[in-house]
Amino acid sequence: MNKKTILIFLILIFSIILIIYFKIMKTDIISEKTEENLPARQEVKVDLVEMENSYTEEVKNILSEYDKKIKNAISERGIADSDIEDIATSSELSYQERLDLLSEILDLKDRLLDLKVPTYFKALHLELVLAFSKMESFIESDIEEERINALNLIEQARNSYDWLFE
Repeated sequence: MNKKTILIFLILIFSIILIIYFKIMKTDIISEKTEENLPARQEVKVDLVEMENSYTEEVKNILSEYDKKIKNAISERGIADSDIEDIATSSELSYQERLDLLSEILDLKDRLLDLKVPTYFKALHLELVLAFSKMESFIESDIEEERINALNLIEQARNSYDWLFE
């Protein structure tokens, strides 16, 4: 090989190295600009123990209110539209009592739905929301099966999680 071909070969290799170098530099500059334009990522740290404690306390409060305001009315009395004479002698709830009871159930269900639920309690949470939905359905439609299902779901939840009895 003569000097001319060696020189061309070296220039070609040097050109390839320069092209590769500038490609790498260009991608680094583009990625830096892209990262600058992205919003800053905020690290969210969740204290799982605190979330679990908060959830259990709020569920206990909700079920305590359920026991005080709803449980006896649903489990012991029929719900029907009665005229005024029948209300005085009947154990069934009046229209206004039904509305009040429905309002209480909706309030408790909304409070349940607003909670942040730890993964461990997702099944319990769904069971409780379903129970309150069935109670709501029972009050609106007076279908006895809905009442029984709602009461059973609450009992199953309490039997599965001992802390619900506290």
